[in-house]
Amino acid sequence: MSSTTAPQVVTFEATDDTAGLILDQDHVDVTFVVGPTDALNSTVTADPLTVVADGAATSTITVTLKDAQGNPVEGHDVCLANLNGTNVVISPTCGSSDANGLVVFDVSSTDAQQDVTFFAVDTTLATILDQAAQVHFTWGRLTSDVHGCSRRHQHLQHVCRGRPGLGRRR
Repeated sequence: MSSTTAPQVVTFEATDDTAGLILDQDHVDVTFVVGPTDALNSTVTADPLTVVADGAATSTITVTLKDAQGNPVEGHDVCLANLNGTNVVISPTCGSSDANGLVVFDVSSTDAQQDVTFFAVDTTLATILDQAAQVHFTWGRLTSDVHGCSRRHQHLQHVCRGRPGLGRRR
């Protein structure tokens, strides 16, 4: 008999070692299944890690449910939440894990300059995953006006004036 941690069906047969006979009618199929979600082996990842906070740009949060042996856990409901962000949108907020144990979420925000931590809960078993993902929401690309001063910083004209490449051209 071999040892494995993968879910599978194994057939056990009885043998008569003295006569070297396999007793055909004395066999049993044993089904080994995936174990429960393991909070330590499951993962939560973000890609990309930095996103423009314009409400449209998104980071993809991927939750992978695994059992203690590293097997994917299928068919469990998973919800994603943020620990510390403001004006954060998670879509969808909950989903079901696929055959690979994956649930995918998109996150966005309209508040810049914040690092938001996302955590996942397997609500089928009320298991909070140990791992979390962090996304940094940042300002969009800065644009320059005709005078070479960042539009976002025009209210700081004293900063823009007199600096090479930043002030008004004379």
